Amino acid sequence: MAEAVKALSLCHNVTPVFEGDADDTASEADRNGRRDGGRDRAVTYQAASPDEVALVQWSEEVGLTLVDRDLHSMKLRAPTGDILGYTILQIFPFTSESKRMGIILQDDSTGERVFYLKGADIVMSSIVQYNDWLEEEVDNMAREGLRTLVVAKKSLTPEQYHDFEQRYHSARLSVANRSAQVAAVVESLERDMELLCVTGVEDKLQENVRNTLEVVQEKWGGGFVCVWSFDAFFFFFLQKKGFEKRWRPRLDADGGQAGDGHLHRQELQAGGQAAGHPRVQATGEEEEEDTLESL
Repeated sequence: MAEAVKALSLCHNVTPVFEGDADDTASEADRNGRRDGGRDRAVTYQAASPDEVALVQWSEEVGLTLVDRDLHSMKLRAPTGDILGYTILQIFPFTSESKRMGIILQDDSTGERVFYLKGADIVMSSIVQYNDWLEEEVDNMAREGLRTLVVAKKSLTPEQYHDFEQRYHSARLSVANRSAQVAAVVESLERDMELLCVTGVEDKLQENVRNTLEVVQEKWGGGFVCVWSFDAFFFFFLQKKGFEKRWRPRLDADGGQAGDGHLHRQELQAGGQAAGHPRVQATGEEEEEDTLESL
């Protein structure tokens, strides 16, 4: 469970902002003091994804607090009060195509390099080591209307990271098919990773999600529900494992498509949507529920 909490505290794009950090009159020493883990300082977490903020807040509730973050480093405060420093070596942002995000960190005290990865179960199931509980737990959370993420890790030897760094640098400098080459290099790391946990976050802006799913499952036993919007038809296909969203592009007057795309229930939603009530199911641990205050 400790490794799962550490992964949630480190694998994200969240930045803590302490009260007074933006004050130009505050001295650098005062700012560093706040970032080094002042327990009584008011902190606000900023990120594009409210799910990431909710999970970082949950990590704080259980004792591991994010106290500093910049482009190159990250600091956590342990339950003992010790400050744990990490150097950010690489970061791979979440995209709608990859449905996952990753980060490579180096522990400043031990020099250990770790690759953390989190994403939708549809892609993570083939990345993590074999297990007999992932699909069941994702199914259970999906039936409750929770947005789920699968979290994994992989320790890298100095040789492994050096080899990856060289190939990644070459791919980024490539003129032809750069994106494909970069993705291929990153995917070379995404093999046989250790499964740490599954998280589930409730979307607090969408009321009665769980009840709606249960009613549809009971009445129709799975099927299509069509929802009309101004620019697209949305089809929700409910299965035993939960639901997936796909949208059919609307047609222009001349019959041409106005756009195309794909939405999956695992995609993180950004832009000020509220999230709360994270739940984490970790490897070899009994299921625990932890409730956060509304963001």
